Amino acid sequence: MSASLPVRRVFSDYRPSDTALEFHKTLHRFRMLCWGIKSGKSRAGAAEFIRATLSKPNSLNWVVAPTNRHLDASLAEIMKVLAGMNLRFQRMRGHKRQIIFPNGAVSQLQSAELPDNLRGPGIDGCIWVDEGSFMTQEAWMILRGRIIAHEAEVLVTTTPKGRDWFYEELRLGGMPADAPYGEFYKGNRWVSHRPTWDFPWVSEAEIEDARRSMSTGQFDQEFGAKFMAAASQVFTGIERALSLEPLPAMFDGDTILGLDLGKNQDYTAVVVMTGTGRVLYVDRWQRVDWNVTKERVRNLAKKWKAVVVMDLSNVGSTIYDDLRGEDFELHGVTMHSPDVKNDLVEALQMAFEQSSIELVSPKANWATTVEDALIAELFSYEAKLTPGGRISYGAPKGLHDDLVIALALAQWGRVRGMASAGTVGQVILTRQEMAQLAREPTEEADMRAMGRKFSRFTRPPRADGGRGRPRSIFGGGSKGGLWS
Repeated sequence: MSASLPVRRVFSDYRPSDTALEFHKTLHRFRMLCWGIKSGKSRAGAAEFIRATLSKPNSLNWVVAPTNRHLDASLAEIMKVLAGMNLRFQRMRGHKRQIIFPNGAVSQLQSAELPDNLRGPGIDGCIWVDEGSFMTQEAWMILRGRIIAHEAEVLVTTTPKGRDWFYEELRLGGMPADAPYGEFYKGNRWVSHRPTWDFPWVSEAEIEDARRSMSTGQFDQEFGAKFMAAASQVFTGIERALSLEPLPAMFDGDTILGLDLGKNQDYTAVVVMTGTGRVLYVDRWQRVDWNVTKERVRNLAKKWKAVVVMDLSNVGSTIYDDLRGEDFELHGVTMHSPDVKNDLVEALQMAFEQSSIELVSPKANWATTVEDALIAELFSYEAKLTPGGRISYGAPKGLHDDLVIALALAQWGRVRGMASAGTVGQVILTRQEMAQLAREPTEEADMRAMGRKFSRFTRPPRADGGRGRPRSIFGGGSKGGLWS
């Protein structure tokens, strides 16, 4: 690793901050700095990249930036560090931009504007990605393929740009879903998340002047290094929903259990929610026999006295039939139709907007990794416009949304009065139902607001007790919604 090379003697003009010193000392293979602007992150990245290059003779190393303009700035930082070193090197310009060091190591400069241009031979030294958040996920995945064979070191320095692939990489490095400031490590990753004002060379007066001249969102992202919501982010008000109040050991009342069944690489996810919107339990599992899954659902439903609301898509209808004979109430939602899924998501979206949901904060001592994963899924969940002009909801490519769907199913059951203890008077209806209420007779509207179940929403019991084909709650699936 590069940290084995004592090079304090050659970096005569570079003075790292205390946090940068941690960055230089750690031996983790993936090291990532998510700092505010003017924090010195690129200078630290350049110094560590040079150190890594000097540590491995005859190696191939890359400096990667989103565009050629960014690449020029990264090269300038490298040259500033090299200027303070007693070191001979050869710099080649033109189409083949590279630096050849005395130990035979070669450092090439690559733009990520055209990701396919990043394909080629493996990197056996180090890759430094500067301003990584402004690079596409496709480019990042191609770079990951370049380092697999030789286990090259990876350095990423950037200011955040929404909850993108870089946010997910920080999460893999141990950063909680709510992205607090600090240093974190997990496995072979070490990450640092710091605002500009944590570094001594930017004055408080300068920071306050920038605050006055910028929008709050822009300042928080650029100087605060915060992961701001993208325009496509579906759920707002997630932070308001996070609670440090201890969870009860027992709950005296009925609950809703949202169940999203997974297949292949997906998770099966469950979320247990009270009638007041408090989430009591979250879990997920994968690659488990269906009989095990059914037994877990039975046990959870009995433990929490839960009404189960489940997705009937894929194998859901079969599991639904197997569970119908149990001594708990069971409802199915057919999510094959995009309209049905959209109604579920939009009802959950409204619940967050109206602060009617309560989740366990990742800062709570009793928070589990699964609860943390739920919050991460909520933050990354996005809306897209299809070529046909319709809105489509889902997780970004490569991520999961199983916990979000389980939460949406639980919320859908809650607003229809399927759980006791506070549901009455706190019902949140979907936008479509709100519009429908304005057209309905007052008596029926009042009954719906009190959480009564209507036959067009819930499946009526069969007179013969038979097991006919399960139907959607929506009714036929139509729109209803250095340094050592």
